[in-house]
This record gives sequence, structure tokens and C-alpha cells, in this order.
Amino acid sequence: MFDSMLEFLTTSPMPEVLLVVGGLIAIVIGFLGKNPKTVVDNIAVALGFIVGAVMILMSFLLATDGGWPFSTFLISLLLGVGLFFRVFRKVKVALILALVIGAFLAYGLYLLELDMTIILIVTLIAMVLLYLLFGFVEFFADLVGGVLSFRPVLIVLGLLAILEAVLLFSNSSITTVTGL
Repeated sequence: MFDSMLEFLTTSPMPEVLLVVGGLIAIVIGFLGKNPKTVVDNIAVALGFIVGAVMILMSFLLATDGGWPFSTFLISLLLGVGLFFRVFRKVKVALILALVIGAFLAYGLYLLELDMTIILIVTLIAMVLLYLLFGFVEFFADLVGGVLSFRPVLIVLGLLAILEAVLLFSNSSITTVTGL
């Protein structure tokens, strides 16, 4: 059922439209530079976060659909990650996940009527280990997101996304043009 709800993301012209919209947002973010944040920059970053999340989802659906060129999948994924991580890099996901899972663990141990000292020690150890594990994953996600959300990279990805959309509208793609 969930697949049929999201099927519209892989039905033409939705991938093409998302590539154009995401490309334009990336170009706007890229050309605004490192000047003090403006209203346009804030709006572009907020829209980029939403469009980026949808593009990441769409890219995975395109990969499973199988009827789309590799370049469409790749550009959608890279641009989506770049736009999404422009905002998401500032959130400490590892800490939030460790705290939430630790709270559920502490509550579960409390329901087992264990001694409070045992609950605290086990929860603290689990939270530290989870934070280290999630922190390791978060570090690499931040690294990739940092590279892809770098303004010059966003401009290039935005231009590639618009080019891919234009080629898709003409029943072609970067994959078919380059032969890769």
C-alpha cells in the first residue's frame, strides 16, 4: 500500500520536475555565497531541506523501479543529500538517538523492577555505547553531507539536475548521451 502511495514520485513528469526544482534551489543557495543570511537564503535552505528529503526518497524509488537511467538516480540522490544535509548537519542525531533509546531502556528495566543503581549503570553504559556507534555513523554522514552541500558543489549538481531533467523531457538522459 505504501508503495502505491509513493508511486507518483516515479511517474513522469514528477522526477523531471523535482530535478528542475531541486536544481534551481541548489543554484540559488550556491550563488548567494557566504554573505550574511538573507530571507531568500533562509527560504531556499528550508525548501531545499524538504525537496532534498523528497529527492532522496525518490532516488531510492527510482532505483527499485528499474525503468530509469542511472544518471537520474545518481543526480537525484546526490542533490537530495546535498540539499537535505545543508540543514540536517547541524542536528546532533547521535545524541538524540542515544538519549531516546536510553530512556526506553531505562523504562523497560524499571518495569522489570530492578534496583535503581543497576538501571542507572546499564542505561548509562548503553547510552555511551550507542552514542559512540551513532556518532561514528553521523561523522561519515556529516562528511558526505558537508561535501555535497558545499556551495560550488551544489551549483554543479543543480546544473546537472536541470540538464538531466531537460534530457529526460526529450526522452534521453546523461547516461544515454555519455554511454556510461
